[in-house]
Amino acid sequence: MNIIKNTQIFVKIIAAIFLFLALFTLPIDFYIVVRIVITAVAIYSAFYEYSKSKTITPMIWVYGIIAVVFNPIMPFYLGKPLWKVADVITLLVFG
Repeated sequence: MNIIKNTQIFVKIIAAIFLFLALFTLPIDFYIVVRIVITAVAIYSAFYEYSKSKTITPMIWVYGIIAVVFNPIMPFYLGKPLWKVADVITLLVFG
């Protein structure tokens, strides 16, 4: 179980780094990678949270919402200022 917990911490740190970098102006391809990484980390975090508690907790809902908003398959188009707000909020959740 310790390895799984360490993996959870590691993926959240990676997500936080990507979200921090997303606050700067970078090429559009980077933001596509951010969407993929954040969606994957949110799904992994939701599964981890569920396996820990065996019930649906509020954090599972939060991770689910993050996964839907950042999903790269059917993307949301929020505009740059709203994406920065979403990045900061998600950074706080993963941080």
